[in-house]
Amino acid sequence: MRERRDGGWVKQQRMNLIAAKISKALNEGAIVDLEKTVAWIEINIGLTEKRALSYIEKLAISFDWKIENGLISI
Repeated sequence: MRERRDGGWVKQQRMNLIAAKISKALNEGAIVDLEKTVAWIEINIGLTEKRALSYIEKLAISFDWKIENGLISI
């Protein structure tokens, strides 16, 4: 069976990767630096800064994270 590779699937995989990275840090008690996280996404996933911020904002709503003063926290 072939793996699904449409745009929705790719977006879902990217969102899962970003959520896993941020969730891991938050669950370990860290407060995540938004700017560093966006840079990590740009380098490792290849998204633009605007798209990376959009993904993080959607994930924050979904996971009840707070984004304040350039930091992501629970």
